[in-house]
Amino acid sequence: MSSVVSFYRVQRSDLAEGELAELLTAAAEVGEDYGWSGYVMLNLLTAMEEADVVLGAGLTEEVEAGEEIGLVYLATADDIETLENLDLDDLDEESLGDGFDMDEAELREAMTESLTLLRELVAGTGPDEVLVISIA
Repeated sequence: MSSVVSFYRVQRSDLAEGELAELLTAAAEVGEDYGWSGYVMLNLLTAMEEADVVLGAGLTEEVEAGEEIGLVYLATADDIETLENLDLDDLDEESLGDGFDMDEAELREAMTESLTLLRELVAGTGPDEVLVISIA
């Protein structure tokens, strides 16, 4: 089983106006091609949640994702400081590697690249935009 992660930017004001799936059909994907399975990003975001590292605080109540787009995480420009201060060593290594047959070096590379991309995408998100991370 494989998983794909896609990144989009939408206007924050549009979140309350419709279903997220409809917004994403009109939105262009952002970021470069993600070279890892979507499960790598999912494990990173899950480990962050377990460590009480919250992205997009308060936005989940505004969004109706819909099953067709999979799991959705939201981030805003306000999250950049949180991400810049995040150290992978502070996250649960077992959660990061859950379900993968990777050695420690490969897992570290996958998570470092994932966190770096997440930081870049959040840094490029405007004050009136939301970064949508869709894992399907």
